[in-house]
Amino acid sequence: MELHLEKRCISAYVENQIGVLAKISGLFAGKNYNLDTLTVGETEDPTMSRMTIELTCDDLTYEQIIKQLNRSVEVIKVIDFTDMPITKKELLFIKVNSCKNRTNKKYSALQKPLTLRSSTTIKNPYLYNA
Repeated sequence: MELHLEKRCISAYVENQIGVLAKISGLFAGKNYNLDTLTVGETEDPTMSRMTIELTCDDLTYEQIIKQLNRSVEVIKVIDFTDMPITKKELLFIKVNSCKNRTNKKYSALQKPLTLRSSTTIKNPYLYNA
């Protein structure tokens, strides 16, 4: 029997307490489930955090993961985004100390996002003249 692996996306609202991230990630590690990405952030309600989990697995494993997440006391709600259209965005913050010379590597690092249709935010306009 051949297993059909599929990319899945789960969002779990959890209690915003110390150790919850370790417990949920430990749940995956203990069962040898491999996570592709795990992102955690506080919600509008400071008592809750939102965990966005991406993984590649078969249907049976996915059902087990959902059941185990729902069984966990710290998990408030689990949402499956696998078949829903979603927009993903990644954010990277870089601190540049000096960028006076246009041949400088730091200057070229600021040029890269422009070619990738990304944006750069300059805190000090005297460091960068495009």
